[in-house]
Amino acid sequence: MDQQQYLVIKHKDGRREHVRGPKALFEDPVLHDGITVHNGLHVNNYEVIVVYRYFGPFILQASPPSSSLTIFFGGFVIGRRPRIR
Repeated sequence: MDQQQYLVIKHKDGRREHVRGPKALFEDPVLHDGITVHNGLHVNNYEVIVVYRYFGPFILQASPPSSSLTIFFGGFVIGRRPRIR
């Protein structure tokens, strides 16, 4: 595994952990359901990634829903992050 890859560790308790490379890890069958290697997304210097997150309520509430906008400028490798729940 190199620095442009990351590990997805599935724990027995249901958690998923994402670890950037380079990394070596022993898959302990008592603690882990599995460990997989994934390639990161390479973003060049002239590219950007725009991430828009909407934190809206599932039911009607008095407060308005919130959101966030994040812009990542190129020149890096990004790995996947766990979903926010």
